[in-house]
Amino acid sequence: MVQIYDVVIIGAGPAGLSAAIYASMADLEVIVIDKNCTPGGHIQNEQEIKDFPGFPSIEGGELTSMLRDHAEFAGATFIKDEILSIDSEDPIKSIKSRRNEYSCRGLIIASGTVKQGDTIKASTAYINGVPDTDDNGFVIAGEDCRSSVKNVYAAGSARTKTLNKIV
Repeated sequence: MVQIYDVVIIGAGPAGLSAAIYASMADLEVIVIDKNCTPGGHIQNEQEIKDFPGFPSIEGGELTSMLRDHAEFAGATFIKDEILSIDSEDPIKSIKSRRNEYSCRGLIIASGTVKQGDTIKASTAYINGVPDTDDNGFVIAGEDCRSSVKNVYAAGSARTKTLNKIV
């Protein structure tokens, strides 16, 4: 019998880790799947992160390690695996990876970005068009992070955003 998780989060960067903390604190059964399983995404290599809430200055690796520790303390489980495809149209979502198949009621895509030449693209090749993505693979999602598919959300740099500069 296949285990059905409440929430599967793809990606262990700051967005995925934050989602894991809050979903786990809501007593949901949460797994975080990341191909590296090293927390932090791109910011883990930053020498200094300034003005993150609670930290006037902190090294990126230290911050992301603390976020992962918090998510684990809240109850999230971390799995090192690479996602190959998702089937998100049914009420129970199916995620296929190199090592396993996972099922869940809710899916959060927080897999970050990759640089391809001069272009930044979302790390979402496994989506195959469902939910809707733009030409660079970013999940089309509103400010509430909802995608075009029920119970599938996109967080962090994996989703489209409108950015405003406040001066």
